[in-house]
Amino acid sequence: NDLEPKGYYSLSKVKLYPTYNETMADLKNGNLDLAFIEEPVYFTFKNKKKMPIESRYVFKNVDQLGIAFKKGSPVRDDFNLWLKEQGPQKISGIVDSWMK
Repeated sequence: NDLEPKGYYSLSKVKLYPTYNETMADLKNGNLDLAFIEEPVYFTFKNKKKMPIESRYVFKNVDQLGIAFKKGSPVRDDFNLWLKEQGPQKISGIVDSWMK
């Protein structure tokens, strides 16, 4: 599977949450390493609720979806490295196949 970085994470460990509040609470409490959230949700939790989170990747030309990491998360660096290794064309291809 192209979305599963080799040797890093397993897609079988992906958990779906019923609400953003539950997702962001688990991210804040350290129960999650990262969360896929919509851009307005990211800005609400970062700016209005003052949650120390960082956005690292935004999918272009599709619904606004970002990836949030707990501030200072070492997983963020692993994810950034994986994105860099894939290159922009590979990432665009993955986004096109899954998001359009």
